Amino acid sequence: MRYELEKRSIFLWIFLSVLTFGICLIVWIYKVSKETIRYLKAEDIDNPALNLLFLIITMGVYLFWWNYKISRYISTIERRNDIEPDLLAPIFSMIFGIILHQSRLNMVVSKIEKAQDVQES
Repeated sequence: MRYELEKRSIFLWIFLSVLTFGICLIVWIYKVSKETIRYLKAEDIDNPALNLLFLIITMGVYLFWWNYKISRYISTIERRNDIEPDLLAPIFSMIFGIILHQSRLNMVVSKIEKAQDVQES
């Protein structure tokens, strides 16, 4: 099974987001939206480009809803990979979004990679 989730450096993306005055944060939001939607095969109910458009139209207010929604998507991905999701993640994602979301995705990717290594040996 091929997965589409990517492991990323949290520090690097935060640094680049500060350095580019938020432009890299927008790129990160698009990438994470696209990956989670594809992984869950939810293209018929969600669209990463629309998420970006709503974020721009609402001048960032949509980010609160996006954080909650992506946190729920990541919880679903964690459950599918036998990882116990953090029930408070949707609430904490409002404050620590990029750190929390990417660390949870990195954990899932690590577990998938380990499982694939075991299957190959």
